[in-house]
Amino acid sequence: MAHGFLQPQEGRNVTMENVGDIYFKILLSHCLLEDANETRTRRIEEYKMHDLVHDIAMAISRDQNLQLNPSNILEKEHQKKGIQNVAFGFEKGCKITELGPLKNLQENENLKELYLNWPMERNDNNGYNDLEVLEGLQPNQNLQSLKILHFAGKHLPNNIFVENLRKINLCGCNSCEKLPMLGQLNNLKELEISSFQGLQAIGNEFYGNDPNQRS
Repeated sequence: MAHGFLQPQEGRNVTMENVGDIYFKILLSHCLLEDANETRTRRIEEYKMHDLVHDIAMAISRDQNLQLNPSNILEKEHQKKGIQNVAFGFEKGCKITELGPLKNLQENENLKELYLNWPMERNDNNGYNDLEVLEGLQPNQNLQSLKILHFAGKHLPNNIFVENLRKINLCGCNSCEKLPMLGQLNNLKELEISSFQGLQAIGNEFYGNDPNQRS
């Protein structure tokens, strides 16, 4: 704000403080910020940005980051093998056929961080299948950090949670009715789960003891 980056639209009676508050709430709703300091009255005084978001921003200057949407996937295919951070932004959802050659990330041994963000609100009758998209990505076993926002499927596929994952952030997956087998990830050090309105309990599937759990 001090540098003049926040500018209200012309003709609207909105201050820079109002614009900043709008942007802040957008970041918070997309789980890009987390509580850092809470008073005794449970009032949040400070917020901090997730390490993954910071790392992706820093990686841009080192040509290690790749931001994708269905319209530019094919044209950036040549960057796939050497990239370390991939962020998928599905503005209106996505079909597995729209992922093109990037639907299989197993060949990219350098990929360390994967960030998948679906829109918060969309039409359920558009033919998109979030589960099919996740199953088709198939990241390499070297993946260490995974963040999934606003996934609309009823369950998350186990094959995307590779054994070397150290950090997992799942946010806004309100249709999910059960958790994947995260209890079997021996290298996992940080797990954050929020806004799972459809989740009623954590059962045996979390530890891989549910015979009906789909892989």
